[in-house]
Amino acid sequence: MLQSRKLASQITIIMLVAFIPAHIYFIQNEGCAGSFCLPNWIGWLRLVIIHPFLIYWAYKIRTIK
Repeated sequence: MLQSRKLASQITIIMLVAFIPAHIYFIQNEGCAGSFCLPNWIGWLRLVIIHPFLIYWAYKIRTIK
């Protein structure tokens, strides 16, 4: 069980890091992805606060017994 949790944690962290360029692209395009637009501050919130929190969560959950 612990081995699969570590693997899932590593895969989740890799996936979250792989999405960082997409967040940066979203911010550079004034918060628009095609015809879907959001305020630019939401992109910054996701990149600066939510994304690092999710990476930290995935890192910490691998050691819970």
